Amino acid sequence: MSAFCVCCGIRANRGPSFRTVSECVSAARTDAHLQTALVTTRLLAGNGALFDCLKLALERERRKRSDAFTAAVKHERDERYQKYGAAIYLQEPNVKESAGGLRDMHTALWIAHSKFGCQTLGELCGHNVISPEEQRRAERAYDFLLRVRYEAHLQTNRKTDHIALDLQPQLAHSFGYCSEPHLLASEKFMRDYYRRARDLHQFCEQVLGRATEGGVKERSRWFNWQRTAARLAEPFSISDGRLQLESEAQAFKKTPLMYFEAFALAQAADVPLSHGLKEAMSRSLRAVDRAFCSSPEASTAFLKILRRRGRVGRALRALHEVGFLSRYLPEFGRISLLIQHDLYHHHGRRAHAARH
Repeated sequence: MSAFCVCCGIRANRGPSFRTVSECVSAARTDAHLQTALVTTRLLAGNGALFDCLKLALERERRKRSDAFTAAVKHERDERYQKYGAAIYLQEPNVKESAGGLRDMHTALWIAHSKFGCQTLGELCGHNVISPEEQRRAERAYDFLLRVRYEAHLQTNRKTDHIALDLQPQLAHSFGYCSEPHLLASEKFMRDYYRRARDLHQFCEQVLGRATEGGVKERSRWFNWQRTAARLAEPFSISDGRLQLESEAQAFKKTPLMYFEAFALAQAADVPLSHGLKEAMSRSLRAVDRAFCSSPEASTAFLKILRRRGRVGRALRALHEVGFLSRYLPEFGRISLLIQHDLYHHHGRRAHAARH
């Protein structure tokens, strides 16, 4: 038997197709949907030896075309965000396709398979690509969003991924949320939704960053707070269009004012932070304690960032993304992820103002 049945119709809206092993491999090079479908290919019935041949061919292809596959997945993600929303904090998000939606988990796993040969979160953790805590956070986020999607289907009696304003109170009631004098049940529900969507989106970005900025061995050193490279005189540099950390990751614990130095440099150069730098910052947040927050040096450095006209918004979003802003200003943490859910404050999925 020279043909193999590829069940790729779920994502590409097609029926089953019959191809030889070589046809499967060649077709996947020009079909992003088929590429991602083949990542999780499995034998349902038939010739086991033929299935093993396909798996072997796909593995050879993965090793040869890892960069091209990663680029294709990133392009598909960008198109998805353009269509369904690149901001997490939309009033009416798409639980599957918007930034922070379920598809972000799939994107992370596709890229992880391409770069590291891992297909599950457990395998990623076992190979030190992600930490156990990151695995737990990603699993919690995915589980919550999956339950939201199922409940939306049940409430509307049809396939429903768009979490509309009129659906949110029903979902909040189903999940057991109750209104308070100053906070509606739907607002409490959506606050948890945004929190989980943010966790899932950040997880996807972390996996993507580790796939493009360093391999498994380098990630292992990050988790162990070790760096084999010698410490340079300057802790930061700019390369590949991002601000990079050239010092040991523990430097933020020893000198928390480096947070403001990094944000000020990124703001002045108008470049984003590298994924590695974000990780180092997030893992050292305990250094942002009460003594640091009340110090005159910290206040001066923060006000300097706020006074740079035209570049404050991006800097504040970066401060918030790594968790620094909520540590430095606890009052901000208490109001974070709260969006007024009514038609008077409605904004579209492409509105950049939604990035809280």
